[in-house]
Amino acid sequence: MTPEKKFNDLLHEYNAEFLQDFGHLSNLARSVIDFKTEDEHLELIQQRTFIIWETFTGVLSLVALELLVSAFSHCRTVYENVLSTLHLLHDKTRIKDYLDHAKVLAFELNENFGRDAKELDVVRPEYQALKPTFLKGKKPLFWHKMSIWKLAEVVDVERNSALTEQVSPLGFFPGMQKTFYSEVSSIAHGEGFLGMRYGEKGWYYDVEHYNLDGIDGMALNLSYSLVTIFLESVISHFKLPFEKELAAVNAINKKHLTIENKENAAGQGVQPGSPTT
Repeated sequence: MTPEKKFNDLLHEYNAEFLQDFGHLSNLARSVIDFKTEDEHLELIQQRTFIIWETFTGVLSLVALELLVSAFSHCRTVYENVLSTLHLLHDKTRIKDYLDHAKVLAFELNENFGRDAKELDVVRPEYQALKPTFLKGKKPLFWHKMSIWKLAEVVDVERNSALTEQVSPLGFFPGMQKTFYSEVSSIAHGEGFLGMRYGEKGWYYDVEHYNLDGIDGMALNLSYSLVTIFLESVISHFKLPFEKELAAVNAINKKHLTIENKENAAGQGVQPGSPTT
C-alpha cells in the first residue's frame, strides 16, 4: 500500500466529508507546486509550498490517529511556515536574506554534527562574512530579522495591500498571534495552559481530565484555512491560472473555522492561555 493510499484511508475512516474537501485543496496545492516556470522567485515559493503541504498533511494524520494535542501543537509549524513564506512572497528581493540565512544554518549544523573541518573550510570565509548579518548583539536572528509578532503585523498589511479583494480583515494575523499562536506555543514551550482550570475551589491543574472536545476540529480547520489563505496569495501574486479551482476551495473553506468565530478549543470555562511566547 502506498503512503498516499494509507493517508487517504486514514482520513476516510476519520471523516469522509473532510477527505472530500481535502481532495480539492490537495489538487490546488499540487497544481501550484507542479506549475512549469523559469521564474526563480516562483520556484522558491513552490519549494516552500511543498514544505507547508507536508506539514499540513502531518496535522491531518495526527488528528486521524487521535493524537489531538500533538496535532494542535503541530499547527504552530504550519502557521509559522505560512507566515514566513508570505513574507518571502511579497518581495522577491528578500530571497537573498532567506538563502544567506540558510547557508549560515547549514554551516553551523554541519559543524555541530562533526563535519570534517577541512571540508567546511571551503565555505568558512563566506559563513564568517554572513554570520554578523543575522546577529543582534550576540542574539541570533531569523532570516527576516524580526520577531514572529512583528512579522505577523508586516505580513498582515502586505497581504491585504496585495490582494484586490479584502478576504480577511486587517489584523487577522496579529489576532492569530494573540489567540491561536499563544495557545499552541504554550504547548511547544512546556508551559501550563493545557491543564490549568478555575473551578469552585479556585485554580487547579489537571491534564489527565482536561476537556479536549473540539480540539481535533480546531486543528483541522485552522490548518486548512491557513493553507487556503496561503495558496490564494500565491495564485494572485503570480497570476497563476487556477482561479476556478481556488473559488471552489474558498467555497468549501467557508465551512471551516477561522479566528473570527472560533471558541476556546479546550471547552467552556476560564482557561487562560500563555500571555507570552
